[in-house]
Amino acid sequence: MSKLTTETLGHMVPVAWIATTGQAELPSKRDIVGLLIEGENEAPEAVRRLLHVEYRLDGPVVKEYSTILAAAQASGLVSRDNPSNVSARGKVDQIQAQNLMDQWSIDFPDETEWLTKVFRRFYEDSQDLPSVHEHQ
Repeated sequence: MSKLTTETLGHMVPVAWIATTGQAELPSKRDIVGLLIEGENEAPEAVRRLLHVEYRLDGPVVKEYSTILAAAQASGLVSRDNPSNVSARGKVDQIQAQNLMDQWSIDFPDETEWLTKVFRRFYEDSQDLPSVHEHQ
C-alpha cells in the first residue's frame, strides 16, 4: 500500500469533489478548509497525520491547504487564477474523476471513501438552500 502524501491528497480533493457532485467549480477555500476540519474526526489516520489546523483570529486554517491546491494545479487537475479568493475549476469531467477515484481507492480506500462522504454531505446540504434567484 502506498503512503499518503499532501500532494496525493491535493490530487484527490478536487477529483473527489467532481466525482461526487459532477460540478467542475470547486467550493471556496473557506468551504474546503471548513469541510476538512469538520470531517477531521471521521478522517482516516493518514489524513489526520497530514493535516494541521491552526486557529487564527480570522478563522481556522489548514496549514497544508496551499500545498494541496498547488499539487492539484501542478498535476493539471484544476485551473485557478492567482488571487486566493478566486475559485478553482476542475479540468477533468465526472467520468474521468470517478476513474481516478477508483484507481486511488486501491491504495487509499479509507481516504477516498472519507472525501466522498465529506463532499456528498456538503453538496447535498447546499442543494437544500434556496438560490438567490428564487427570491427575485
